[in-house]
Amino acid sequence: MSDDPTKVRNQPALTRGTGNSWLLIGAVITVMSAVFFLLQLDAHPVGLALTGTLVVVALYVCMLIVRFTIPNDRVRLGTLAVLLLAIAVVALVGLGVIAWTEASSVT
Repeated sequence: MSDDPTKVRNQPALTRGTGNSWLLIGAVITVMSAVFFLLQLDAHPVGLALTGTLVVVALYVCMLIVRFTIPNDRVRLGTLAVLLLAIAVVALVGLGVIAWTEASSVT
């Protein structure tokens, strides 16, 4: 039963490989997020854009560390997937909060 190839946890991106594709996608999302955050440095709440930038960059650095230090494919790839999702969540929530507070201060 655990060898069912249709299960999400059994897909090749999570079971075998180097993890370079996760790093590439992570780099793109990190750069895009950081650019959007940096464009909002003067937005309210004060400091959220800088904090968001630092968090997404730190999460990407964690991805790099995981890629080159964890030998087990399944653990490494699963951790990279979780870190990539964390980058996306931090970016979406942080930029969403900035947009919401800026929009509510206009009215």
